[in-house]
Amino acid sequence: MSWSFSKKKRSRNVRGNRKIHVLETKIRTRSDLTRRNKRILVGWCLCLTLLVLGWGTWELVRISGRGMFSSNPQFILREIIVQNSGSVLSREEILRHARIHKGQNLFDVDLKAVRTNLEILPEVKRVEIRSQLPDRLTIRVTERIPVARLTAPRDMQWDTYAIDDEGFVMNLDAGSAASSGPIAAMPLITGAKVSDLRVGSAVNSPEIFRALELLRRCDGTTLNADG
Repeated sequence: MSWSFSKKKRSRNVRGNRKIHVLETKIRTRSDLTRRNKRILVGWCLCLTLLVLGWGTWELVRISGRGMFSSNPQFILREIIVQNSGSVLSREEILRHARIHKGQNLFDVDLKAVRTNLEILPEVKRVEIRSQLPDRLTIRVTERIPVARLTAPRDMQWDTYAIDDEGFVMNLDAGSAASSGPIAAMPLITGAKVSDLRVGSAVNSPEIFRALELLRRCDGTTLNADG
């Protein structure tokens, strides 16, 4: 009887010890998780603080440097060189579309915007811009040169356009001015659809591109885009 009672008592003690051990393990686990989460949070806060400080320092240096150059009279734009491969656009027209003029600070000129302002013109194929310290800017414009005429029916009439080797559509007057010879003597591509033609954009017609490819390979006076 005494032995049985002692055995039961030891059994209860063992179970109690196990419960205490499990409870202590859970407490330690939660404590470890809490410390780890705190370390992670502190790490993220530190990284964010460093990023903000770095960005602020960079902005301060950039603004200070820009102000120093922008207010320096040595970098006032005094010479603008315009080089044009064609004759459609004059120097004054190029500068007007580029929206630049002498007297601007060279560091205030947005070269990307100048290039975009010129490249949207139907007559312009390519633009190169180079700034040269302390006061010079060079603009090189390559105009589109028509290689053929293009006709399309519209309201019982035929509209005629000029087209370059990349399939870019131009008004006939602009094409005539850009051409080194009479536009009427250029090969004629017929059979195009009005929906394929938009002045200032490339054609969207495989047939017309095949006709242009044929033009590159041989001389011709009339080509049919339907074929």
